Order: sequence, then C-alpha cells, then structure tokens
Amino acid sequence: MSHSQFQIPGFHRKTLPLLMKNVDKGNYHRSAGSRTAWGAIRALFREPKDNAAQSDIDAVRQGEGRAVSCLLKGPVAPFPRRRRQGTLALSAIGVFWRPSWSLHPKPLMIPRPAQSVEVRAAERSEWNMKKGGKAFGVVPVPEFQVVIARTDVGALELAVPSTDVELVMEVLRQSPSDYLG
Repeated sequence: MSHSQFQIPGFHRKTLPLLMKNVDKGNYHRSAGSRTAWGAIRALFREPKDNAAQSDIDAVRQGEGRAVSCLLKGPVAPFPRRRRQGTLALSAIGVFWRPSWSLHPKPLMIPRPAQSVEVRAAERSEWNMKKGGKAFGVVPVPEFQVVIARTDVGALELAVPSTDVELVMEVLRQSPSDYLG
C-alpha cells in the first residue's frame, strides 16, 4: 500500500508534518483523559470532570484539535505490528498518530471514515496497558480501552484512555468533509 493512499484530498504531502508540529508545540490541547505528568500534578491527581469529555467532542466539532494518548497496532505497514505508544492527533481535517519514542518519528494518517468502530476492555494479559486503579494507594491510574476501527487497510487497534473513547470513536466514524461542510 503506497503512502499516497494516506493523503487527504487537497493537501500536499508536506502538510502532514506541519499538522503534527501543532501537536508538539502544544497547539492541540490534550484531551480530558490524556494528561501529562505535569497536568496530573496541576489537577492534584483528581479524575477529569464529567463534562470534560463532552467538551472535547464539542471542540473537535467546532474545528479545534485534540491530542490523545494512544497505543497503536495495525495489520500492515506502515502501521506498527505490535502496540506502540504515541499521540493521536484528532482534528476536522484528519487523524494522525505519531510514536512517542523514536529518533525520526513519522506521523501516520489513520484512514477514515472507518467502516465500523467497536470498543473492548483491555485484557489483563495485554502488557503495557493501563487497567485503572491507584498507584501507591493515592494516585489514580487511568483505565485504557481498545477501539477497533475497521478501515480499508484492515483492523486498527487504538488503545486510548476510557475518558477519550467516545471522542476517538466519533472522529473515526466521520469523514473530513462531515466537519468542513
């Protein structure tokens, strides 16, 4: 499968790195369930508010972008065969994933709209997947769920914080023209 099949009509291939720079520079706000360590400290380790997830969905509908913590696994290249940690950038013009730990991180476009989107709980046997609870008895650990998006390239597994599942599912179901029209 060629890399050109992952392009958005009307956008040059150099647009993708520019969009991902917005995530790196902090131009995309982190979603409610995807806090950094500093964000958790600022929130005094409290859980996100109930309306925070809906606020993220509304913001993306209005054209803003959101960055979501995500472990991605895909069936074919260029997607990783094993789960890799990264950031999922959600916006009206596209969904992109970029690995966290890489010398030359190349953003990947997630094709959409997905033919179907399902959710399942993270299994206990899946390593490196947060399953909720408390660290040291006080610090809340977010629970991750797996969003399975069936696309033209096969089934992609995106493990995201439970708070962000509805946001990711909504964006994957929509085509870019649904937001721009």
